[in-house]
Amino acid sequence: MEAQVIALAPPAAKAWNFRRTDSYAEPEALVDALIERLGLSPFERAALSRQKARFEGGAVAAENVLPPLPAGPFRFFALDVETANHDRASICQVGVACIRPDDSIVTWVTLVDPQTRHWSFTGLHGIHGGMVGDAPRINEVLEALEPLLSGSMVYQHSGFDRSAIRAACAGLGRSEPDRHWLDSVGVARRAWPELKGNGGHGLASLKQFLGLSFEHHDAGEDACAAAQVVLHAERGTVGRHKVPRALVEEVETTALPPAEHLPTG
Repeated sequence: MEAQVIALAPPAAKAWNFRRTDSYAEPEALVDALIERLGLSPFERAALSRQKARFEGGAVAAENVLPPLPAGPFRFFALDVETANHDRASICQVGVACIRPDDSIVTWVTLVDPQTRHWSFTGLHGIHGGMVGDAPRINEVLEALEPLLSGSMVYQHSGFDRSAIRAACAGLGRSEPDRHWLDSVGVARRAWPELKGNGGHGLASLKQFLGLSFEHHDAGEDACAAAQVVLHAERGTVGRHKVPRALVEEVETTALPPAEHLPTG
């Protein structure tokens, strides 16, 4: 098609096509500044890295598929997943918020190929099958996260995220990862009981109440929001209650609600 268009174009319109220029190194600082200005998400940045790898060396190496894990130390984590459909194992995005000892947050996020043709929740999170062709599968993601999260405190906002990980592991025939699961919903209920019957303790309600800024139904953004909920509760910066760190860390998620009562990712 390109050759046909060039053949039809007048000489003045295609003169540029035959000019030669010297190759030059990518102006990385300028490109990085542009990416920052555009506000690209982590998985969009990962896609750019894969394209660069193809351009420079052909096939994309396995280590270029997953974003690099952030370096610690971290005192706790928050994890969120999005799913392609009502099957909890159909994870299509994983986000992890990593909280440093000074309470700063670094977020890690990746798309996941759920290997399904059924995309019921694209309208919710904007992810579709065409976006995950080069993405890793959930087994690769779990393996990559193991050294970072093993034995650590990991918050989720409700029981859905752990349930999705558990369903994915069951489908793979592997054990659920060893993590100390905690519930930021329970933390919010302790910190701000006045929200019961007055908006509730979901992320959408807490976003307004705490003045958080995030895009709901993006795994990285939601994980970061869950972490901020815990930090606000510890500090007692909003509302009438401050939840001591020791009590925050007691809000476990040992009992999961039945599948039909779990919210979607």
